[in-house]
Amino acid sequence: MRRAAAILVVGLLAAGCARGGAPETGPPVNPHAVGETVEVGGWSPVETLLVESAVQVASPGDQQSNGWVVKVVSPSGPCPGDPAAPEKEVICVGLEIANNTTEAGGLDIGTGLPLLVDSTGSAAGVMELRIADTTDWVDFGQAVSVSTDCTFSAPDDEGVQQADCAAMVFCERRSGVGGGETRGWVTVGAGRTARYDLEYIVGGAGSGLALWWPDGTWFAIS
Repeated sequence: MRRAAAILVVGLLAAGCARGGAPETGPPVNPHAVGETVEVGGWSPVETLLVESAVQVASPGDQQSNGWVVKVVSPSGPCPGDPAAPEKEVICVGLEIANNTTEAGGLDIGTGLPLLVDSTGSAAGVMELRIADTTDWVDFGQAVSVSTDCTFSAPDDEGVQQADCAAMVFCERRSGVGGGETRGWVTVGAGRTARYDLEYIVGGAGSGLALWWPDGTWFAIS
């Protein structure tokens, strides 16, 4: 196995990761406190690969109901913001995610999950993110292939290598019969812990902001 501290390849594919419609969440209900560790579901087992010098996510399985432990932590450094609209309110949330299972797992971020929701139930999706303290901020408007703390197997007959990475962000759009297929993932390796910073542009959002995890768990952010 060979190790790489980080890989950053952005703009690999012709189109990026479009966001779909956000699910209906309602107002936050009894969110867990900042710094509290909570076991969550809402993630899927995935295969992580190195293909032609770019990391990829493949073969996502059924969504799991437990096995990840999440806590909200302070983000690393300032949010990038929106240069085209500096008047908009920008909030960044730091997450520490531990994968206590025996296989890599991924969180589907194609619809902007997890959501930041105010006391009225108004939701904002993830706009940019980064692997904390390691990579630059990336925007889902472009194709993304980012990873950190990886080891790789020997190439198979087609040159594909298995990738064991602490953290990975992968986003692509594929064309197919009946239209395009969009995929966007953040991953955590088996038995590994990853830190992610997520950016949200909330505009005129109300008070009582909390993070809604895809399995329905709520986290306070302050």
